[in-house]
Amino acid sequence: MPALQDPRLEIIAQRLADGATQAEAYAAAYGSKSLTSAKTAASRLLSNVNKRATVDNRVAEVLGERDSARMTALQTEAKKTGLNKAWVLEQLRTNYERAMQAEPVIREGQPTGEFRYEGSVANKALELIGKELGMFIERRETGQPGDFAHMTDDEIDRYIRERRHLLAAPGNGVAGARDGGTRASAKGANGGSQPH
Repeated sequence: MPALQDPRLEIIAQRLADGATQAEAYAAAYGSKSLTSAKTAASRLLSNVNKRATVDNRVAEVLGERDSARMTALQTEAKKTGLNKAWVLEQLRTNYERAMQAEPVIREGQPTGEFRYEGSVANKALELIGKELGMFIERRETGQPGDFAHMTDDEIDRYIRERRHLLAAPGNGVAGARDGGTRASAKGANGGSQPH
């Protein structure tokens, strides 16, 4: 997309895309010498919904154009050098095999010794290969700490049962998915909950 018609808004958008603060972007566009006054003026200017939307859309476009150009450059460089995913995976495999002493060191057709065991190197190679092949699922906690602190054990069990279909998705590896998502193991002998 072409630059914005208002050159000052274009400068603001470009600077924001570069990572500048609103005050820094405003100062660059309007020649403000004081960042304090620029902060106030930028806030006032960008409180206008239309101008804010125009700048935000332009920032997104600029960042998208930059990403596209970066990807094109990487693809061109990869073609020149012959690098691709298959090559990277093969190099990771080679690192794994060397780290696991899977191959002797051979120079000029003669073995010169063995690679010594490097478990961390082997594990990292396997991790990277697994990530590339989609073998691992990134899991992270959602919500805020303490979201369930106000709930009783029965309320938590009901919450889990109601969302059991999410837990039972094939290959998600979430514990408790097969038993209906109950927390029976967390209950004491008397049926009450144990401290967590």
